[in-house]
This record gives sequence, structure tokens and C-alpha cells, in this order.
Amino acid sequence: MTTATPEVVELALDVVKPHPHNARRVLRGIPALADSIKENSLLQSCVVAPIADGGYLLIAGHRRHAALTYAKLPTIRCEIRWDLDTEIKQRRAMLAENLQRDDFNEVEEGDAYQGLLDLGVGPAAISKASGRPQKVIRDRAKLASAPEHIRAGVITRDITLEQAVTMQRYEKSPEIYADLERALGTVNWKFAVERAKETDARTKARAKIRKALVAEGVRVFENNAALTKWLIAEQKARGVQLWSQILDDRPDDAASSPDVAATFGYNSTELLWERLAPIESVDVPAHPADPTADSADARAAEREAAAAEREQLAADLSTSATVRIEHLALVVKEGSDDIAQQCMLAAYTEQIDESDIAVLAYVARLLNIGAPTEPGATNAEWDAVVEGILTAVAKYTTAQLAILLRITESASLDENLTDPEHWHPTHYRRKALDRWRDELGTTFGYEWSDVEAELLTALAEAGAE
Repeated sequence: MTTATPEVVELALDVVKPHPHNARRVLRGIPALADSIKENSLLQSCVVAPIADGGYLLIAGHRRHAALTYAKLPTIRCEIRWDLDTEIKQRRAMLAENLQRDDFNEVEEGDAYQGLLDLGVGPAAISKASGRPQKVIRDRAKLASAPEHIRAGVITRDITLEQAVTMQRYEKSPEIYADLERALGTVNWKFAVERAKETDARTKARAKIRKALVAEGVRVFENNAALTKWLIAEQKARGVQLWSQILDDRPDDAASSPDVAATFGYNSTELLWERLAPIESVDVPAHPADPTADSADARAAEREAAAAEREQLAADLSTSATVRIEHLALVVKEGSDDIAQQCMLAAYTEQIDESDIAVLAYVARLLNIGAPTEPGATNAEWDAVVEGILTAVAKYTTAQLAILLRITESASLDENLTDPEHWHPTHYRRKALDRWRDELGTTFGYEWSDVEAELLTALAEAGAE
């Protein structure tokens, strides 16, 4: 029998089964509900769909079914929906019913969306049926594949929905995911998110470059360590001592020579081209095949490791700069009266630096205004940048302008913070840099990332000696 007309009947409790795809994971308050049903009877019918074996699947009323089971009552009043004859229809009906409940959390909602997506129902169709925007559907569906402890954290509000969704964007990149997870609940979250974006973009760009070069027949290595392994293997295979000679540019025989290879620069998409050659044919060797061959080579390896460490520090500081500028832009938009007063006082006690091109570029970046990035920009181009800045700040409050004035005055100092050398305790601008660092942490409320905090500690220790 198939009819679109629902009917309400009393069914034996044991022929009604919980739906295996019910999105609600936890049924709470069952004993109290059982007592209420015993005293007042079942006030609202459950909704069920018939199944082939003669039984029924619950669509709505899983808590009521659990309470009746707990109370050991024999029957359950149900509305039979003959029209819910496919899994898609059943899941849609369960989603519509659950969305009306206050205790239907984001994780359960995401599971419901993913279940429909797995059955081939698109975000547009789910949006039409549920009334939810497609972006909400896609974001929350990502939670279905999140680790259990992340899902639990969202439910308990220890992890925000935004944080969990951000992490799931990188679920196929274990190192990025782990980095983000370590940053949860710390001041480094924004830093970790920015670094995740940079790493992901760099990884995708490298993959594209590598694919194109390999298709040409070019040998490409991810880093210098991989290049060195290849060099040592070639040395053993050929029975001669080899060096890798650094080239100025890509050679014409890059795709055909067995001696040429390209290596990605540290934290970069730039390629370094090198050529294997017998040791006697190289006038000034770039680096040895076996860096542990003798003490001199060991020292070279140490220098290389130190250089890599400095490059990593510079990359981390660059990421911190991006986060810091985003923070300062937010401070400007908020326009705090207290901060404005402090900024104006500082403006009257210090000489305002002249705004050169570097400062204009910094302010343009701060205000999200386009500015020339290549050398040789004309005066007219920089005049346009100035006009854009003035147009942007024309609508600012006095407080916002005061904040922007102070940041502009310190633009060169803030740019210096991306350079590890400017964190050295004997740097000639130490006093001015200390003043700006102090303002960042107090006046502007900037929370230092771990890498910056370590450098601040080193500065403090050096000052105490």
C-alpha cells in the first residue's frame, strides 16, 4: 500500500526502530521524559516510515521512542508517512525536523548535510529544502570528517565553529593541520592560520611548477637535502667525486642533461639551478657532495644549517607581520577613544617622520589600497596612492585618524620587525625599536607570537647583563 495520506496508529514498540542515520547523536533527559509520558501519556505522535520487513523506521521522535523503551511501555503512537519511501526523502524529513530544535548542534547538523551530499543531493537542493545558505551547508558538512576530539570541542564550545572549519580546509595536509591544532586556544591562532595559507599556497604553486618541469624531463628536488642525496648517489654510481655547481639561470640543456637539476629555494617557489661536475672541473665549488667528509666540510654544513634557521626566522617574522598588520588595521577601524588619546600625545612628543615611498607603501597595505610593488613607479602613480589613502581616511573619526597617524609615524620601525637583524640587542635603532615594540604590546594590545616573544625575552636578557 502506497499513499501520500499519513495515518496515525498505535504500533507495537518493538516494530519501530531508530533510524540508523539519525543526525542527533545524544538523546538527553530520557528518564525524566519517561516519567512525564507515564503521567501524561504521549502528547505528540512520532513520525515513522514503513520498511520492507513490515517494520517501521523512526523519522521524528527518537527521544520519545527511547523514553517509552526506558519506561517499558508496549506501544507507541505514530504517524505513518508512506511517502517517505527513499533514504533521501527520509534524511530530508529528519533534517527539517531537527533544525527546529534548539539542541541540534552544528556537528549533528553537519553530519546531516554530509549524509545528503553523500547520496548525491547538492548544496543548492539542501539549501532549498532547509532554508540554510549554501556556505553554511558546505562549512558545517566539513565537520563530518573532523577528528572526534575536534567535533567534541565544537559541541562543548572549547573550539569555535570558525576554527574547526578552518582546520578542516587543511585536512589533507597533516603538517598544516597539526600546526593549527597546536595553536588552538593560544595567541598564535591567527599566526598559524596565516602561515597555513602561505604554506598551502606555496605547496600548490610548487606542485604546479614541478609538474610542468617534470613533463619537460627536468629533474626537480624539493630541498637541498634531497639534492645532496642525489649527488651522493650519482657520485657512487659514476665512481668519481662530484660537486654541484650553482648556475646563474636555467641552462639550455636543463631537460636533456643528466647532470642538471633544479631545487626549490627555502620557503620559496623560486628555483635554484645546479649542474653536477667532476671536482677538478669546478673552479669554486658551491658545496661538497658529502658535508661530513672532514671538519671544514662539517663547519660548512653548520653554516648552511644556521642560514636555514635564519631564513625560517625571517619567514616566521614575515607571517607575524601579516597578522600584526591585520591586527593594527582592526584597531584603526575600532577607533578606541583611549588609544586615540595616547596616540595624539605620542604624536605631539615625537617628530613626525616624512612620508617617503616605503611609508606610503606600508600605509597603502594597511588600508588595503593598491600601491606599486615594482621599482621605478612614477610620481603620478605614487600621487594616486596618496589620493587613495586620503580618500580612505576622509570618512575616519578623529580617533581613527589619531591611531592611523601614530602607526604611520612608526611604519618604518614596524617594517624593520620583519628583519631578524633589527631584533639584535646592539642594533643602532634599538631604542626606537624598543619604543615601538612597547607600544605594540601595550597601547595597541598586540599579542606577540611565540617567535617574537622569544626574541623579546632575548632582548630583555641582553639588557639585564
